[in-house]
Amino acid sequence: MKLNRAGIRPIVNELHRTIPESLILDMLLLYGWVYELAAGRRAAAARQCEAALEDLVRNGLGFRAAGAARRFDPVEVHNLIVAEGLAGRCPIWTDHFIPTGRALHSELARLADRNEAPRLAVRFSRTLMIPTRQERLRLTLPVPIACAYLQDVAINIAPLPVQAQIDLRQNCIDIRLDAPPRESLTIEAEFAFTAPRERPDAETLTPRDRLLYLRPSEHLIRVTPRVARLAAALAAEALTPQARIAAFWNFMLDHLMLGRIRYSDIPPHEPGDWVLANGWCDCLLGACLFIALCRAANIPARLVGGHLLYRLLPTNHYWAECWVEDQGWLPFDFLAWDLSEAGRAPAWRDVLAGRCDPRLVTEILPLRFTGPMSVRLPAAWHMLQTRQGEGVACSYFDALNGGLLYRDSIAFTSAS
Repeated sequence: MKLNRAGIRPIVNELHRTIPESLILDMLLLYGWVYELAAGRRAAAARQCEAALEDLVRNGLGFRAAGAARRFDPVEVHNLIVAEGLAGRCPIWTDHFIPTGRALHSELARLADRNEAPRLAVRFSRTLMIPTRQERLRLTLPVPIACAYLQDVAINIAPLPVQAQIDLRQNCIDIRLDAPPRESLTIEAEFAFTAPRERPDAETLTPRDRLLYLRPSEHLIRVTPRVARLAAALAAEALTPQARIAAFWNFMLDHLMLGRIRYSDIPPHEPGDWVLANGWCDCLLGACLFIALCRAANIPARLVGGHLLYRLLPTNHYWAECWVEDQGWLPFDFLAWDLSEAGRAPAWRDVLAGRCDPRLVTEILPLRFTGPMSVRLPAAWHMLQTRQGEGVACSYFDALNGGLLYRDSIAFTSAS
């Protein structure tokens, strides 16, 4: 099966053009000019970014006029940058996004090479906009999971400004309030951990585990007939699990587009079919489709979530793991799609295939996950990442009115 990647365009929904231009520019500055921001060259970077946005508008980027201001859909903006960059018509992706991603990855790799097990510390906070008339509130904060990616975890929870019941559970910090504040509340914690360079010896996979990680239906992981047919076609000449995994990896690098997704567009029972029909995925949907292909080929696979540990861009992220006998769980991360310029740079294609840089892991699904809280996302929402102080803010907005729902912030406090 082949997709005509050159013909894949952003999916437009005018109702989602609700984010102010200033925040869109902040998003673009983070992805393409974060080193300039860290060096104090924001003014020059902002001028380049503003000019780039105007180029996009001239190339067809839509917006909603709000008086003299403009509002955009961040999904449409990001995906147009990728599509136009891949076609050679817009330099933001090739001249700024990709070099920035490679520099961040290389910087972290150098830190890991200098130290067998670097000790890292990050500050994580979650600010929630409290729903009106909310009398009782349950909030959660993700916590690091000791695993192959990190060891020797230490957690320090900052005092809250209100009375609350705080429980440190296996998967999260659980906070319950009987009298929440009326506008917002910020929860903060510091996580310290060691990131070993070498993964431990291969684990064992019990028959029960194997059944768990071969399930055909798990949240957005769905082995539909279309996905099963694709897996069979791609793996037709692959004689080993490693060869089948490589076939799935290469298909996704060569035929799909990695961008942003409106999850209100996704049919919950056929998410992989939607990706194959439309050509777009993000880190979560891409990982879920890859896992579904593996499970269809009788290869145990699972979803892992957490944060990238890039010093200047420590953002939330998902990737896949596949079980290979005598090697254990091997990571496969489609961030390599961007790093390799959509698979066109051979030196970068497999940089995150079967190996991974240090990560802050907070979920290993389906058994380890943060869980729900009282402040929930509506059916249509936006996620926007911007620079905040020395770290990154990941903000969630109502896509239809632009209202802030909650914001996660993460920043490094030390690395050695």
